[in-house]
Amino acid sequence: MKSPWFIAVAVMLVIAAIIAFVVSKPLQIEYHKYALERLHEEIYAEPTVTSGGLLGYGDGDQFERQEEHCRRLAALGYFFHKRYEMEHLPDTGEVHSAFWRLVQKEFPKRRYPTLSYPDNVLEVWDLAEYQPKWDAFVAKHNVPDFVARFMTRTEDREQAHAPEPAVGSVSNGESSPRAR
Repeated sequence: MKSPWFIAVAVMLVIAAIIAFVVSKPLQIEYHKYALERLHEEIYAEPTVTSGGLLGYGDGDQFERQEEHCRRLAALGYFFHKRYEMEHLPDTGEVHSAFWRLVQKEFPKRRYPTLSYPDNVLEVWDLAEYQPKWDAFVAKHNVPDFVARFMTRTEDREQAHAPEPAVGSVSNGESSPRAR
């Protein structure tokens, strides 16, 4: 018969393995979430000015590490990762800016979507529970008439912000014949 010490040690090892298995996934998730938060602060703490005069943030290594943490969170089931081909978005900077504003408005606290230019790919790393919302957002906005539906012309914006004329007046300041 085996010694009681051997059985006790074997049972303790099995219990330790079970505890490590149960606890490890939440600990890994918390570690990667913390690492992402730190990287985000590092990347956006201080912008750099590129040689072309554009503002830039972070370096390639930081973004690679960020993507690796996102990949790990997806593997752990915390994040989902999806690349949406935005084939209906016209390939202009103005359209990309308008679409990006819509993304930021709809998902203000989401930190890990990116829109690549000029290949029109929206890449999303986000909480798994948000995937249906992202799918619906892309289905709504990835349409051939995006410009007509979601972008206002400059004249429309100016008219929307102009004060309403008083009843009975015309735009040149004279009163209308009905008001006389």
